[in-house]
Amino acid sequence: MIAATVIDFVANELVSRLLDKGIEELRGDVNERFSIVEERLASLEEQVEWALVAPLKAALFHLKAGELEKARDNLIQADAGDPHAAAAKWWLAILLAREGQQREAANKMKEALLLNPFVGQYPTLHKGPGQAALPKISNPTHAPAWTTDLSTPGIRRGVPRKLAFRLKHPFVSKFSYRSSAAVTGLSMSGGRPAIQWLIGSDLNEDDARERVFSTFDATNGATLWSKLAAKRALCFATPTFVVVRSTVEPVRYELLDALTGTSKRKMTGNYFLTAFCPSYDDLPRDAEFARSNVTLVSGMEAWEKSVDRSRKDIWINHDFKPFRDDHEATLPFSGESFTVHARNDWTHRHYQGSAQDFPACALGCEAQIAAFA
Repeated sequence: MIAATVIDFVANELVSRLLDKGIEELRGDVNERFSIVEERLASLEEQVEWALVAPLKAALFHLKAGELEKARDNLIQADAGDPHAAAAKWWLAILLAREGQQREAANKMKEALLLNPFVGQYPTLHKGPGQAALPKISNPTHAPAWTTDLSTPGIRRGVPRKLAFRLKHPFVSKFSYRSSAAVTGLSMSGGRPAIQWLIGSDLNEDDARERVFSTFDATNGATLWSKLAAKRALCFATPTFVVVRSTVEPVRYELLDALTGTSKRKMTGNYFLTAFCPSYDDLPRDAEFARSNVTLVSGMEAWEKSVDRSRKDIWINHDFKPFRDDHEATLPFSGESFTVHARNDWTHRHYQGSAQDFPACALGCEAQIAAFA
């Protein structure tokens, strides 16, 4: 995971910066946050979530009015009532820092960052649009280099099988089951590589592929866990969770344990954007998020990049050209001494047909993740 010294550094640096800011300077953020929380609270349909967020709303109201003691009491209530409310911990750390309780503020800030290292990516801590708020430091851990090939039988065997999974595409039975793999998303923002990937016989056909979440040991590349995504998509990883969201309406978010993959919490979109990650919509423009979270091309895009219509196979109406997609991600708020690369080598697999059936083409891929210390 992200080294403890990195978390310590970030927490102490944030507390130091907050001490340098007057409460009036922070109030602009408070006013904006309060308006957003009010709007999202009005949309919350689940009473339990509404009750959990209510103390946070009250705290921001008192902050807006300059009533710091009442705000602190409400934040303590919000923090105690919901262990996953990273935003409550963040604002409580701010008030503790303003009261001169630096050690307590730093500890509370660490709790917030371990839940979500991006909870405090607010404009007041940025130098400017798209720029990192904190200075870089060298990552103190030096893991040995390792490589994990997602196409190996051992990795594939670790992926659970859907009991009801049936191949409906007419030609996929001509290609080996789960013979191809491709990484579509990589997150290093939790310190452990977390990926979303595809596995199947034809990665360009929904009926012939499955989406998988996996995390790996940062020191040796060993798989910690894998599970089928089941209409979910990877958002980002934290030191504590792998955050995923549903791909169907209504959108819900889920926190998976970073070490085991066990589901720890499900929440509505409004609650997630209020209590866990208020800055989520702005994260793609954040430098620290961008360097630790990358997206690779999809199956459809890979097909377009690898198909060659200028030449034709004797049996198929097109030929193909190999296409490599290679991205890297590193730890946020640290130096680049530990980097993980995700590489997909896309190709086509052609079946020439027989007297009983027709020729067919499947989109194939060999995927690899590798760490460089």
